[in-house]
Amino acid sequence: MKAIKITVFGAERVELGDFVSYLNTDEELAATLVSKDTAFIAAAGERAMAYALTIANNRFSNFEIENLK
Repeated sequence: MKAIKITVFGAERVELGDFVSYLNTDEELAATLVSKDTAFIAAAGERAMAYALTIANNRFSNFEIENLK
């Protein structure tokens, strides 16, 4: 299992809820909002996390990732 914390800055943070909802449609990912600008994402493996990060890179231009596990 892999886990990250994503923090989105600026006006893009309003899109974070939709991003979390989209990730939760994948059976290998679990995501939850922690605050208006922060979410936790857990993935079953490397490929699922790479997919989540690809989606984040396509949706957001101003964000920070912290590896949790």
